Amino acid sequence: PDQMGSALRTVATGLKPGGLLVFRDHAEGDLAQRRFEATGGKRLGRALYIRRDKTLSYYFSVDETEALFREHGFEPVSVEC
Repeated sequence: PDQMGSALRTVATGLKPGGLLVFRDHAEGDLAQRRFEATGGKRLGRALYIRRDKTLSYYFSVDETEALFREHGFEPVSVEC
């Protein structure tokens, strides 16, 4: 999570002026997160989990996603769960 801003800056450099970025990921409270919690997934933070294979999974809230993108120069068109 601490490198999300860096990742967005990198993505922004590859977009043409007026380009559109489509972002889809896990939403906070979605079925994937509930399953993760039910199966004993290890929680590392409020919305951060680690899988058995050491892959990190982060569950975004709508407000958090919109703020993160705005903070890094994007203008969200639609943010929904």
